[in-house]
Amino acid sequence: FAEEYYKSEGINGNVESEPVKQCDVIRITGKADNCERAKQALIDLIPITIDVDVPFELHRSIIGQKGRDVKELMDTYDVHIVLSPANLKEDQIKITGTPANVERAKIAVLDRVKDLEADRKQRELKAFSLTIEVNPEYHPKIIGKRGTVISKIRADHDVQINFPKKGDPQEHIITITGFEENAHRAKEDIMKIVNELNELVKEEVFIDSRVHSRLIGSRGRNIHKIMDEFKVDIKFPRSDDFDPNMVVITGQDDNVQDAKDHLLNLEEEYLQDVIDSEQRHPSNYTFNNVVESSTNRSNSRGDGFFVQGGPWEQRAPNTASVTEFPSFGSRSHDEPQVPPPMATAWGPRR
Repeated sequence: FAEEYYKSEGINGNVESEPVKQCDVIRITGKADNCERAKQALIDLIPITIDVDVPFELHRSIIGQKGRDVKELMDTYDVHIVLSPANLKEDQIKITGTPANVERAKIAVLDRVKDLEADRKQRELKAFSLTIEVNPEYHPKIIGKRGTVISKIRADHDVQINFPKKGDPQEHIITITGFEENAHRAKEDIMKIVNELNELVKEEVFIDSRVHSRLIGSRGRNIHKIMDEFKVDIKFPRSDDFDPNMVVITGQDDNVQDAKDHLLNLEEEYLQDVIDSEQRHPSNYTFNNVVESSTNRSNSRGDGFFVQGGPWEQRAPNTASVTEFPSFGSRSHDEPQVPPPMATAWGPRR
């Protein structure tokens, strides 16, 4: 029975196969129905190899990191999988194993290909990019404190938003990347902020720089409290600004005016304290001017800097003088009284 089967149908159904060797023949003895079932079971164990269409650019994803994914497929379905060599770049892979296992492995591979192609399409769609022009002065407001505002926009629309570096030739360009629909929605959120900022009023107020530190307060607590109270933004001049007294207030018109009046009132109060303090404790400004003036007068002679009135310029004491040493003798009534020596910065002259 077995021999007749192989002669008529051949191995793997190939009628024109070479004559079967006796060592390759399996004889099954038993009832006809049982023999047929046993024969079919044996045939089902004969390994086959099939080709599965898989784009070459997806082979790397089928293999996985260090071959982990393809090894998992082979272990799960008890098959052997061979992918195209890199130099051939064939769009097929070979699966070898029992027919049932090969079929299951084929389905798993095709499902994996379907997922990979869907992911690739998603990435292509998510690579949509658009740009918007925004005044660089508005960038900090769009980003928000510690990035809270921009982080929320990114999370809400699942997009990437990139700001240019300061000083970049295209510093006014903001780039949004993501799904096209999401990118446009993120753009709308940003433009809402920009439009609100465009409606704000900016006013320059001149406040004496001597009271700036007090208005700002320790770690900016005072000025932050004022900004929160009046809902405005207040910027003080930097050390290299042209006018050290110019303070800029930005916000809604009414809020700016209220904040301006409040700052001017504080300036008047603090400035009076500064003037009172200067009157009680004269600053070093006058002293420095005197020293500088004295130095300039000395240098104007072209002789360099001189120290005058030092001990080395005093004459030696006269021990015979009853004025300088009254205990050494008695002064006559006719001798005129000599005034005491003038005191100097180095001590009294003798």
